[in-house]
Amino acid sequence: RERAGAVRTEWMLSHEFSARLERGVDALVTYDFHDPDLDMRTGARERWGAGAEWRPSPFVQLRMMIHRLRASTDGVPGTGDDWLSEAQVHFLY
Repeated sequence: RERAGAVRTEWMLSHEFSARLERGVDALVTYDFHDPDLDMRTGARERWGAGAEWRPSPFVQLRMMIHRLRASTDGVPGTGDDWLSEAQVHFLY
């Protein structure tokens, strides 16, 4: 809960870099960061990701990613670390 008139300030960053390996195939690297209270000790979360996108036709895109999640919980860095994988299929029209 926030007090009336209180200013809430937080950091949020999100980046995605891609490099074409060949026509229709891209390598991806992602980075996301969120800190709700600017102290980088409590509640800060970051996510690194790597993967690839493949477009076998102009209307279908497949994306495979693996992410490393790092979270600072209760002021103890590294207690919320985890791995996450994802697979997406996009049908473009």
